[in-house]
Amino acid sequence: SSGTVSGPHLTSYYAPSSIASSALAHEKAFNHITAPESRLRHLMHLPENKHDDDVEKKIDMAEVDLEKRRAQLEATSRMLKRRAKVFLSKFTPHVTDAVRAFTLCQHRARLENAELLENVAAD
Repeated sequence: SSGTVSGPHLTSYYAPSSIASSALAHEKAFNHITAPESRLRHLMHLPENKHDDDVEKKIDMAEVDLEKRRAQLEATSRMLKRRAKVFLSKFTPHVTDAVRAFTLCQHRARLENAELLENVAAD
């Protein structure tokens, strides 16, 4: 299995798919903020003569909805940051080792090629 990464760490809670699902949840929360913001903006900019109890109730509901969406966005931001931090601490050493191994292999291949060229030039 040379060149492949396998093992139980890939199926752990903080596997790449977990980060992807966290990113999707964060994106969804971000996209869902626009509607409550625009609804609240619209309601707040209605002329004073249109402000009745029904409009005030809608404004309150829009404010509550917007705050829920913001809280959801903050929670998904924290979740994504936490999962990314764990992912990086877990996989950075593996990537670093792989890059070092690749660099060593390249160096050995260059040395072998140089030796072959010397042998060809000597003949």
